[in-house]
Amino acid sequence: MKIVVMDDVTLDEEQRLTLDSMGEVTVYSGIPETPEEILIRAKNAEIIISGWTYYPEGLLAKLPDLRLISLWATGTDYVNIEEAQAAGITVSNVPGYAANAVAELVFGLILSVARKISSAHHDVKTTGAYHWQKYQGQELNGKTIGILGTGAIGEKVARIARGFDMKVLAYDIRRRTDLEAEGLLKYVKFEEIFLESNVVTIHMPMIEDTRGIITYKELEKMPLNSVLINTARAGLIDQEALTVCLEKGLLAGAGLDDIDLEHASAKRLMALDQVVLTPHIGFFTEDAIRVKSLKCVENVRRYIDNRVSKEAYK
Repeated sequence: MKIVVMDDVTLDEEQRLTLDSMGEVTVYSGIPETPEEILIRAKNAEIIISGWTYYPEGLLAKLPDLRLISLWATGTDYVNIEEAQAAGITVSNVPGYAANAVAELVFGLILSVARKISSAHHDVKTTGAYHWQKYQGQELNGKTIGILGTGAIGEKVARIARGFDMKVLAYDIRRRTDLEAEGLLKYVKFEEIFLESNVVTIHMPMIEDTRGIITYKELEKMPLNSVLINTARAGLIDQEALTVCLEKGLLAGAGLDDIDLEHASAKRLMALDQVVLTPHIGFFTEDAIRVKSLKCVENVRRYIDNRVSKEAYK
């Protein structure tokens, strides 16, 4: 059985030995730059382990031996699931592995924006002086946080927020009655999140229905000195609208773990002092990567053992 590690997937020695015991393994580094390169790497493969590669429309039909794509990721937007189904290919993913990591980064970003930590840090490092008068911030205690999406990450964010004595509002098309019964959060309508929250944090998957779901209409409704946090996908937000709102001072700031660097607004957004940017590192802790890789390899084992992973799309 041929197993191909398509791109920069982190596997420790034990995980690599486990794969070697299951088949003939070929490991590639770097992301394929063209569909042709994907086809070359995947030739005759029955199993692909893939972390960063997007599979364009029509490509899977050109891989007749392929039966499993084990995604080293939570999101499945790298692959057209319907096309995979039609080709008889199972796609598995690893949801929930980075809930702690992402939730902790959320509060790192909130505090950095609310307390102007990044700007103050840069000021002290570059001037060698204390200009403390420039950096009056906001406290979180007693404020309201609105959470868009209450899966594993959203739940973790809510629990941390309670530690700051914040009021927690939430929106999700699938309400978690267990979280409501516990009194952890209160579900409200989508538009109410923006009207009532001092901090809005996004934890929704990016699918066709959610692409660009946050527009100028939502952002302009947020209370004065509000903060927007996005550790999910950049495409959930109308980036031009966010940039305009920040330029106008309608928001106190934003903490963004992903932006569209190719968008016309990118340079303007990056130039704003009240914006804290990180390079999509929400998932990237030693603990989370270890769990992610273990689950990814386990999905391969389950496939080979003819056991269906609960995390697999059929």
